[in-house]
Amino acid sequence: GKDLFDLVCGTFGLRETWYFGLQSYILVSDGSVKYLNWLKPDKILSQHPLPLPFQFCYFFHAKFYPEDVEHELIQ
Repeated sequence: GKDLFDLVCGTFGLRETWYFGLQSYILVSDGSVKYLNWLKPDKILSQHPLPLPFQFCYFFHAKFYPEDVEHELIQ
């Protein structure tokens, strides 16, 4: 998990990595997407619960959200 995350962060040149994470999603045969969970850096990818034979993918998301969005946008 950590190796994949480090690779993605290195590609973007991120240093403040604690604000971000990878989320796994299941791509269902009808074309819909179902959320699974955040990738845990201390586990290897094969240890994450991924039901088969579904396809899955990881999305890079921000894990930090400001408490007062209006205040943050004005500044």
